[in-house]
This record gives sequence, structure tokens and C-alpha cells, in this order.
Amino acid sequence: MASPLLRLSVYTLVFILAAAGVLTAQTGGQGMLDPAVYLKLTGYDIATADLYQLQDWCRILSLDHRGTIDSLRRRLYAHFGLEAGNIPDLTEAEKKQTLTIRSADSTRYFTLETRDEGYIEISGGILLELYSPVEGTRHTIQADRLLYNQSTGDLSAEGSVRYTLVEEGNQEETFYGKSLTVNLGSWESRFLKGYTLQNRTVNEKELTFTFYGDTIARSSSEIIFMQDGRITSSQLEPPSYRIDADEIWVYEPGEWLMNGATFYLGRVPVLVFPFFFQLRDKMVVNPSFGFDLVDGAFIQTTTYLYGMPSKSDQDSLSFLQMTDVEEGDRVTELRGLYMRTKDNPSREEVQRARRLRESGDYFRVLLDYYNRKGLVSALDLSLSDTGGLDSLELFAGVGATRVVSQYAPYQYTWDDPNKSSPVPVWEGGWIAGVFIPFRFDLRSSLEGELAGLDYSLSVPFNSDPRVSRLFDNRKETIDWGELLAITENPDPYQDTTLPSSFTWEAVSSYSADTSRLRPWITEFRIRELSSSMEWAYGTISASEPDLDSLLPQYDIVPSYLRNEYSSIYFPYPKSLVFPELRINLAGNLLPEKGGGGTGEGSAGDDSSGLLPPWRSSEDEDSADTEEEEGVLSPRLMDDYSLRLNADSAKNDALSYSFNPVLVHGISYDIYGWKEGGTTLYSSPEDVDFDSAYSLTTFSGDARLRYDGSYMNNLLSLNESIGLTFQEKQRTRHIESSIPNWDSLVESDKGGSYERLSHSMTLSYRPFLHSAVPVDQTLEYSLRHYLFTREYEADHGFRNDVLPWERNTIQEQKLSSTSLFDAGDYPQKVYVSWVLPPLLGQVDALYTGEFNRLVLNLSGGATEVDDYEWEPDDLISEARINLNDYSYLRQRLLFGENESLEHFRLREGISEATAATSDNRYGLQGNYEYTINDEDDSGIRQTFLPQTLAFKGWIGNFWSRYAMEYLYPYDLQVGTGWNKGTEREFIPSTFSLGYKRDYLSDPFWKRRVNMSFTIDTGLTQDLNRFSDSSLFFETSLTLKVFRFIDLQFSSYSENTSVFRYMPWLLEDSGIEPVNPLEDLVRSLNFFNDEERRLSNFNLRSIALKAVHHLDQWDLTIEYTGEPEQENEGTRPVYRWESNFSIYLQWNPIPELKQEINYSDGDLSL
Repeated sequence: MASPLLRLSVYTLVFILAAAGVLTAQTGGQGMLDPAVYLKLTGYDIATADLYQLQDWCRILSLDHRGTIDSLRRRLYAHFGLEAGNIPDLTEAEKKQTLTIRSADSTRYFTLETRDEGYIEISGGILLELYSPVEGTRHTIQADRLLYNQSTGDLSAEGSVRYTLVEEGNQEETFYGKSLTVNLGSWESRFLKGYTLQNRTVNEKELTFTFYGDTIARSSSEIIFMQDGRITSSQLEPPSYRIDADEIWVYEPGEWLMNGATFYLGRVPVLVFPFFFQLRDKMVVNPSFGFDLVDGAFIQTTTYLYGMPSKSDQDSLSFLQMTDVEEGDRVTELRGLYMRTKDNPSREEVQRARRLRESGDYFRVLLDYYNRKGLVSALDLSLSDTGGLDSLELFAGVGATRVVSQYAPYQYTWDDPNKSSPVPVWEGGWIAGVFIPFRFDLRSSLEGELAGLDYSLSVPFNSDPRVSRLFDNRKETIDWGELLAITENPDPYQDTTLPSSFTWEAVSSYSADTSRLRPWITEFRIRELSSSMEWAYGTISASEPDLDSLLPQYDIVPSYLRNEYSSIYFPYPKSLVFPELRINLAGNLLPEKGGGGTGEGSAGDDSSGLLPPWRSSEDEDSADTEEEEGVLSPRLMDDYSLRLNADSAKNDALSYSFNPVLVHGISYDIYGWKEGGTTLYSSPEDVDFDSAYSLTTFSGDARLRYDGSYMNNLLSLNESIGLTFQEKQRTRHIESSIPNWDSLVESDKGGSYERLSHSMTLSYRPFLHSAVPVDQTLEYSLRHYLFTREYEADHGFRNDVLPWERNTIQEQKLSSTSLFDAGDYPQKVYVSWVLPPLLGQVDALYTGEFNRLVLNLSGGATEVDDYEWEPDDLISEARINLNDYSYLRQRLLFGENESLEHFRLREGISEATAATSDNRYGLQGNYEYTINDEDDSGIRQTFLPQTLAFKGWIGNFWSRYAMEYLYPYDLQVGTGWNKGTEREFIPSTFSLGYKRDYLSDPFWKRRVNMSFTIDTGLTQDLNRFSDSSLFFETSLTLKVFRFIDLQFSSYSENTSVFRYMPWLLEDSGIEPVNPLEDLVRSLNFFNDEERRLSNFNLRSIALKAVHHLDQWDLTIEYTGEPEQENEGTRPVYRWESNFSIYLQWNPIPELKQEINYSDGDLSL
């Protein structure tokens, strides 16, 4: 507890400052405001907040954040118990800054009479806080000693000074220094030996930058000046890199200046910036200049007449963005060539700027010049949610461009026999057969919604397939990384594919409000009403004289560049679809009626008007009748109505649907009809809009459906009659030949049809309302055709009223599903029968659960021909679960095969698994066998085993042994493996292995994490011993915090393990191998031949190490694997390795270097 003298000193200081009219002290440790003042400040904030601030406020308070600005204010006034429009302004006393002294050891007051200035000195663990309610700022100062001049308002602090500024809506700013001088009126300040920290995310890595200065000064206009400044993110001393500058000026976030700056790597100066100015205000034209490998040096300008550049288009070098911040509520205006920050913008201007920034709307002018390619320009408009439209985009680009060679030396002038010097070849485009001396790229699209009508429109039109590339890869800021050769130029050969066409498209849909038409019409929707027109690109292929007349400079273009000459392309119409109409109509002809309720005429309702003799119309309700004390009157039972209520007995509905589709398309005459040929357009002068033929398709489906349920859902009927149809009509409009016309007409006929079908499902649930714990469903289903009209090539269209025949019925089946509710032991029985005239099929299925026992039984019979039945396999399966991992399973199959004349038990599977509750230890056996089957020698066996397998595991070790009924193999010297003639039940495979996944807890002061995986296994074929395999796969990850990350993985395989077993190789002619010697050979990296002779083969290996060097990441990576190649006709394996070293500087990821060595080639 502080001493009374200290408390008295602090109170005296506060009193003196308050009396001086400079500061207002707050009692209480946290400086709490008076509740009345707090409510007044809250009302003031609500009245002055904009729409977005009010919405955020409502979200924090879990209030509805939807509505207008007035409704949000009313909602907040009500929440805080305030009256709208009755919020008094803050008084002058409430607007004053509030100073709170959190802690101090001693206080002294003195006066300099020569200057007539009063001073207050505070020392020892000072923590001082000042709050300004009007500005919404909070200043905190920590120091060892503090001196305050009451006359001038200057405050000086020294000794481990820490100054913190917190503004509402902004990040906290903290400065550290040896001493600080600040004026509490203007907040001009000066730090000696000070620094500040700022966190930034660069390339997905969090870095902390330190800004240091021998002197750090802050003016009243919030300009920060650092003398002898230093910027670094290195935590080492001395730092691994830094930027030293004589002067650093920060005018506002994102706008700063460096004078006399030098960039150091360690102690080595690398780059000098005599003067560098980063302006937050952008030039109105947003210039960008650079160099393109093909098109040459360029300058690109983007002028925003409305809107602003996107945040993604920023300076290329990350260290140039170290002081950038979000734009927030910044309002700009045009002053000269720059978009300057507007002083004191109105609230409406701030809201308008924020909406514009969030919407991304813009209207801009693009103007680019390339010293080889030429000049391109465009108008680009993008609006959202404006004028009844959800989006509107317009783009109009033109280019006066030259033909440029795509290969070095990227020539763009060519020899002309009529000129004395090389001349450029200018490109243009074609419209309606007229050549225009510039290329064009026109695009427009819009989307909107109006009263249930959704619509969209897309209309592009281009002079050639390459013109849109003129506006790709643009920037709106200077790419300093590329200019300083820090970042690489984009690859000019990234995409060589060209679009072959473009499409005009108008699409609309409409959903009508059918609430007033229900239930007769429940849906009326124009799912699609659209039109589209496809354009394709043609190429001029006329004779040389015609080409010279169309393109006078065509003969100047080298032959190898003529496909790059954009003037040879021209757009032409290919097809038109109008209309494409899709409609959905649905409704109910017999509205569904509710059942099961106490509706009119139900029990308890005396609707007949007759009264029993013991009641009168004047009687009060029995519940309100007072009984005489001590007398109990008998109560009468409720009346029982003998009338049947039809509505409660059935529930039916008759619905309909109609979904027509109409598509009419026109294919234009794109063939050379003027010469009577069948080649495509050869000249843009041939282009017109004459149609060759049209195709009209009318299709759809109509359905009438009845759904009824009776006797309180005991009986239900679903029945429908449906018509599906499609009619194609192709009409020829020209007399000249059309390729494949006859086949097109024949295909249209084959695609035209009408089919009338009927389907029905009748189901009955006899125990639905019974107390019997059974839910049974009896169901009859039928699907068949009533009428078809289809085309047959030999007979034309045939109208058939189809009889009750097998080929006209898709389904006719009777089924029963019974669910028995036996508490924890549910049972299910399913039986189905396919009825005549279809070939019969009977299926049955039973499933039952009895605590740990699960039973399954399935079977059936199939009618293969009339009255000729064959039984299906009968399968029974029983499983007893002992715990989560232990069980017994028996599966038996009854049926017939070639050796069994009668239906009887044929196959079986017996399986048992015993494991601990955590599955760490276990044993599994599996036995598959056939019964009463003949072996290969013709002898019938009661049990003929097929597979017998055992598998066991102890922790991470596992083993498996299997025997199978298969053909034995015998090894003969000189001929190899010979297959036996009769199968035998013999050992087949043996395998064992080990697998371990390990993840360690952090160790060594929680700085190290390690994980590894080991997976190895041996498989030996016991029938053919040469089939063997031993594999070893491992991976290791080791991470040491801020030091190194290691990753290693490898996979090895040995397919000749049998050669280590001499007893298997007797009389085989194969020499055994000593496994230790073989392993040593595989590790002899100085002798390739020895490693080739070894049976241990490395299939793949990968090693990656990332060494964190303060601000640098050094990555070393190696991968290798064998690849098969052919030497003549002989395949050989060669080891393919790739080694790379990658060094990247984290603060400036553009500074990087990679060395790659692969297949004998070194790249840098």
C-alpha cells in the first residue's frame, strides 16, 4: 500500500494541474467516467457515426444490423435507453482531456521566478495516461523521471521512456527511447535514441520491422522525422541487413521520404538511394514502365475517371510497402496530376468513398505505348448494383500495332521492294468486308433482376483472336523489381492456344408469383428464354492477286510470320439460336385434403342440431357449473358419432406438370457458294447473313399424377400418365450443296419420337395403427408404355398402340417389407416378385440383430425362360462381435455349379479375430472352402479348401501366412518354372513387417519437434520362391525453431531375397548371394558397377533442408530416382538426380537465387 505522504503528493499534483485549467484528474484506479457523462458520450457517438460504423456496433451488441441509418440509430438509442434527437452536446468540461497518473514514487513542485514558470517533477516508476474523448485518442507514457512545465505545456521524460498512442480504429503505435519531450497542447514531440516496432506479413511470414533514429521528432501536423535513421527486421546485433539513411520523413501512412540511404547486407553496402520518395497520393494516370521481351520498352497508363485501383496492384518490391496501411475512409480529389487526400471531407463524401472502395466499381482509360508493337488504348467500365442492374461491364479497346517477330532479334520492320529502307507492317481488322486500319476488342455484359425476371447479356466482338492479349499483363504501378533486375520478366511464350470463336448471348428467366392461383397453379416458371449467336474466325485464303488487293503489305510479311499477321483474320457469323425457350408449369387439379383431424362431422361435433333430452341450449359448459357442496353428479361420456368422415378416411391429390422446350436455330451459309464449292469463307468480302438451313426442335414432357392415401394412410396409391416427346424439323434455305445433308435429315428423324407411359405404385401398411410391433408394407409397382411413335429406317414413322407384352413393360413387381420392432433387436424381412409377362425374379432378404449376434440371409430364384426357373445363390452370414476388434464370422453359400447336380451347400468362409480392446495385440484366421466339390483329379471332396490364412500382430510388428488351392510350380534348369497340371492345397505366401508412426512432444526448451515413419515388409512366395520382395520406406522430419527444418524420405526394394537362402537354390543353377556382402555393395557409392550388381535397389530418395539464417532462408533439396531408358533394343536404368540450392531473403522475397543441377545440366 502506498504511503500517506505519496498519496498526498499525487493528489496535490492533480489538484494543481486541474486548478491550472490544463488537465482534469480522475479518481479511481481505472479512470472511470461518470455514468451520465458516459451515456452522453454514447449518444454523441451514435449521432455522429456513419452507416458502416453503426452496423459494426449493432453486430458487436448482437442486434439486427440491417436497415437504414436512421433505423440503426433508433435501435442503438433504445438499447442504451436514450431518446433520439435529445442528446445534449458535450460540455466544455467533458470535452477536456483527462489525465490519470497510474503510478509514481515521488512528486515535487517548484517555480522558476526568472521565467515565471511553474514545474512539477515526478520520478520513480511513472505510468501516465491521457485520454481525449473528442479525438478518441489515448496517450500513455512510461519513464523513470518526468518534468512538466505548467506554463508552456511541455512535458519531458527520461530513463527507459515508452510512449504509446492508441487511436480508435487504428493499430497501437509504441515508441521507445532514451528521452522524450512532448507538448501536451500540440503533441509535438522529440525522442532521443528512439525506435519503434511494426509487424508486417511478407510472403505469408510474420516479420517485425524496427525503425530507429538518433532523433525522432513528431510535428503538430503528425509528420514524423528520423535523423540518422535505420530500418531492419533482423534480430541480430549487428543486424544481418539494414537500411541506413541520413533522414527519414514519414508524412502520413504510406507516404515517406529517404535522403542519403544505403542498403547494407551485413557490413557490405549493396545499394545506394541518394534520394527516394514514396508518395501515397498516386498520379492520376497511374504510370508503369518497363520492358517486354517481344513488344519492347513500354509505358502503360491507367486513368481512373471513377473509382480507384485495386489493392492487389501495388509496388512490386515488398520493402517499399513497409509503411503502407489500409485506405480506410480516405477521400481523394484531383490536384494537378495527383489524386490528393482531401482535407476535412464531409460525412457523405467519406461514406461514398467507402462504398466505392468496397464495391470495386470503376471507369478507367487505358493508354499504352510499346516501341516495337505500337499504341493501344481502351475504355473500361465496371459497375455493380446500379440503375437496376446487378453488374454492368463495358470494354472498348483499339490498337494500332505492327507485326513483330516472336523470336530474336524481335524484328518489327521489313524490307519493301518499293522502299529504300525497311518499313513496319501495320495491322488492322475487318467489319462487314471493310478493312479498318486498327484492331479492336469490344466486350459488353450486364446482369440484373427485376420483379422476378433474371436477365443477362454478353456481347463481345473482336477483330482477331489475338487482340485481347494486347491488354493482358498490365500493371498500374512501376515494377521496380523488374527494372532493377530483381524479379524476372514474364515468359512471352506462356500460352500459344488461340480462341476459335466467340458468342453473343442473351439469357433470361422468370418465376411467377402463383400464390393467388394456388392450388390450381403452383409453379409457372420460364426456366430459360435465351438467344445466342456464334461467331468464328476465318482466315483470308485467296489467290496472290486478291491478297495484294485486300492487304497491300501482305507480300512484305515473311512467310513464317503470316499466321501471326492479325489482318488475315476476320469474324463471320456461324449460327444463330432464337429462341431457346424452356417452361415449367405445375399445379393441382384435385387439391390435397387434410385427414385425420376432427373436422366437420367428426366425433364430438353435434352438427346435426339434435340435443339429448338431458341438455338444453341454455346449459352452461360443465366445466363452469358449480356443484352443490357434498353432492357428486355423475359425468356423462362424450357422444360417439356414427357418421363416417370421408375427409379423415382419405387424402388424395391430382397434380399435373408440363415442361416444354422449344429451340430454333439457324446455320449460316459459310461455304463458298459463289463458286459453287464447299470450302469455307476465303475472303471477308464473302461474309453475309444468308442462312443455309434451320433446325427447329420441340421437346418436353407432360405428366398427370394422382397421389392418394386412404384409411388414415393404411392404403396409398401413386399413379401417373406421362408423355415424352421430341420433334426435329430441319429446313433447307439454299439450293447449293450442304455437306452431309442427307445424314443430318436422317438423324433428325431418328431423334423424333412420342412415348405415352403409365406408372403406378400401390402400397398397403396393415399394421400402421396397430399395437403389434410390426411395420409391414405391401407394394405393387408397374411401369409400361401405352403408345409410341418412333422412326425406323426401313419403315418410316410407326404409330403403335402397344399390347400387354414383355417388351413394353419396364417393371411389374410385388414386394413386401416387414420391420419388426423388438427393442434392441430389430429385424427386417424383404420379399419381392417380378410378375408376368416379364420373366420372373424372386428375391428375399433377412437381417436381424440379437445383442452381439448379427444374422443376414439372402436368396432368390430367376426365370431364365418361360416356366423354367433356376435358384439364385442362397447366402447366409452370421457374425458375433466380442468387442470392438474381436469377432467370429461364418458365411455359407448354397447353390449349384458345374459339378453339383442339385442345389446344396457349396462354399463357406469362416473367420475369427481376437484382439485386445486397443487392437495392439491380435490374431486373425480366415478359411475359405468349397463343399462337395470335385478336385482337379475328379475326386469329390466334402471340404475342398481354397484359402487358409493367419495374420497376427504385436504392437507394430505383423505377420501373415497363407495356403491356397492352386497349381504348383516346379523349377527346371534351362526352362524355368513349369506349371503343374492339377491344383493342390499348398503354402502360397509368407510375409512379415513392421510399421511405426512417431510424433515426439516438443523438447529442448520446446524448440525441437521430430516425427518419423518406418514401414518395412518382406513377402515370400512359397510356391515360386523367386517371387519375393523386401521393401523399406522411411520418412523423417526434424524442426529446430528458427534454425533448421529437415525432411528426409526414401524407398528401397529388393526383389531377389530368395538368393540369400541357399537351401532353396539347390539344383536350380542359381548362385546364392551373401546378404551382408550384397548390402555392402549397395552402399559402395564410389563404384557404380557394384551398386548395379547389388539386389538392394533404391527406388527414390528425397532430402530437403531449410536453414533459417535470421532474415534469410537457405533451402537445399535433392531428389533422385531410377528411370528406364532404351539403348538400342535393350532397356537400361539410369539414376535421375536433381539438386537445387535456393536462397531467399524474407523481408524482400523478390531477392532470391536458385542453383539447379539436373541430368548433368547446371542452371542459375
